[in-house]
Amino acid sequence: MIIWSGWGMLSALIAAAGLVGSVLLDPALARIGIPTPTGVVLVWVVAAAFNWWLGARLNNRPGRELVDPRTGQIVILRGRHTLFWIPMQYYSVLMVLLGALSVLGAMHGGSPGRKAGQAARAHTPAAGVPLRVASTDTTPPKWPHGRREVAWTFTSGRG
Repeated sequence: MIIWSGWGMLSALIAAAGLVGSVLLDPALARIGIPTPTGVVLVWVVAAAFNWWLGARLNNRPGRELVDPRTGQIVILRGRHTLFWIPMQYYSVLMVLLGALSVLGAMHGGSPGRKAGQAARAHTPAAGVPLRVASTDTTPPKWPHGRREVAWTFTSGRG
């Protein structure tokens, strides 16, 4: 369940658009030679800036001043634009943190114990070369404490 008031739901929509934009823009920039996290960071910074501008503009509008006829007190009515009771401009901090996490993820993109380039090469076989198992042993490998691999496949070295 999502709880919002006013136009606060726009923060979630801006974040969703930032996610889609980063997924689409980053590979396009990588094809022309721009480093990988640049597109993601760019999209999240733009989304955060737009969200901050829109949230501050909506939440800082002047309110209506009303006078209570019985007490003579002035009451100011102001619209609030929140998502989960947090004013929408503060979600910009979360968007900037997502951009920073994407940079950290890109810097440490490889598997533990491997360099990033080695991890990328280990999972992409050469084009047109079928993968074959060099061993003729049909027994699955033994794991610590007696566990075995769930799905074991064997391909022969013939052909």
